[in-house]
Amino acid sequence: MSAYRPARAPFQSHGVVDPATAWHKAVATIAGRVQRQAYTLAFGDVFLVLGVLLLVAILAILLLKKPAPAAR
Repeated sequence: MSAYRPARAPFQSHGVVDPATAWHKAVATIAGRVQRQAYTLAFGDVFLVLGVLLLVAILAILLLKKPAPAAR
C-alpha cells in the first residue's frame, strides 16, 4: 500500500480506476484548496493595508493647518 493512498482513495472509490488519474485529481484538488486559502489570506492582508493607509490619511488631515482667510 502506498503512503499516498489516502489522498487518492476518495477518487478511486468514486469511479476513477486508474491510480495515476486519481493521484492527479487529488493533487489538483489540494492545489485548488491551497489557492483559495492564499486568495483569502491575500484579501485580509490588502484589507489591513488599506485600513492602515486610511488611518494615516486621517491623521494627516487632522495635522493640516487651516488656510488663512482670503483678503478682499
